[in-house]
Amino acid sequence: MGVTSKEIAQFCGVSRGTVDRALHDKPGIRAETRTAILQAAAELGYVPDLIGRSLVRGRTMTLGVVVFNLKNPYFSQMLDAITERARQAGYAVMIMLSGQSAENEFQAVRSLQERRVDGLIVHPVGCGTDYEAFLHKSRLPVVVVGNRLSASFDFVSIANAPAAADATRWIIGRGYRRILFVAPPLGKPGQVNLAAQLERQSGFLQVVQAQAVPHRVIIQADYLPELQVQLAESSLPTAVLCSSDVFALEILDVWRSGNRAGLMGFDHTGWLKYIHPRLTTVDNPVGEIGRQAVERLLERIQKPDLPGQELVVPHQIIPGETMPPVASLLIPGPSSSC
Repeated sequence: MGVTSKEIAQFCGVSRGTVDRALHDKPGIRAETRTAILQAAAELGYVPDLIGRSLVRGRTMTLGVVVFNLKNPYFSQMLDAITERARQAGYAVMIMLSGQSAENEFQAVRSLQERRVDGLIVHPVGCGTDYEAFLHKSRLPVVVVGNRLSASFDFVSIANAPAAADATRWIIGRGYRRILFVAPPLGKPGQVNLAAQLERQSGFLQVVQAQAVPHRVIIQADYLPELQVQLAESSLPTAVLCSSDVFALEILDVWRSGNRAGLMGFDHTGWLKYIHPRLTTVDNPVGEIGRQAVERLLERIQKPDLPGQELVVPHQIIPGETMPPVASLLIPGPSSSC
């Protein structure tokens, strides 16, 4: 059993109230007495009883986070930012993984609720009125990232549709006259929350339809064969815009083999700095999203009745080497002389 405040008091020859003031930085104690008590606590190996303290405060000083997985750097980068900002505020973080399963996500939220976390950040797999009712009934302050829910929930993200629209206009500005949009998650409608993917598709379609640019949306889970067919069937300068860097990296082998299509990802995940050629992509600053999510959650813990708020983090195009101007791809024919 650990050292108690009573034992520290006996060791120092002071009252438990004096020890409490020293350990919790409360007023009403002389500086030299505080220093002596803190030194004694360190020598005796005292560790605060957070469970007991949480019973007094009504808070556990822990935050729960539910994300898809840790394989995708998108989530690991976000978690780094969340845990650091939470640490600065004096909170610990409990992380649960849904594996993109609505049932697993339900169990994760229930588990965090049972462990009495003070608030929850979730990148939701679930959607719909039943799922939202479940979150509300948990009585946990909730901040949503990535895939939006209804306006009753705080939401932190980039503006996905405008970001995809900006990317599409940027591609057209490079001289490409046909664009393929690769978004395999859209092949599973109704099964999971696809809000971010649908918004990115919406932004893409808005631009290509307004500018009458030939296009195709590829949503097959096994998308590479269909992509090869689409690349081969037109002589127009063609670009491929992916709804995530994960899919763009799969396609990069085709690009390396000499295909003259432009290639662009989405998210600007951390592993891209190790990839050559450098992938052109859209920056989705997940670190900033994670930090703002924690800050909003701390606000909501203090003021549970705040209305839902959408916090938009700026995006930007990250030029790389996989979307060169079309003019640089044109191979001049052999010259002739008279």
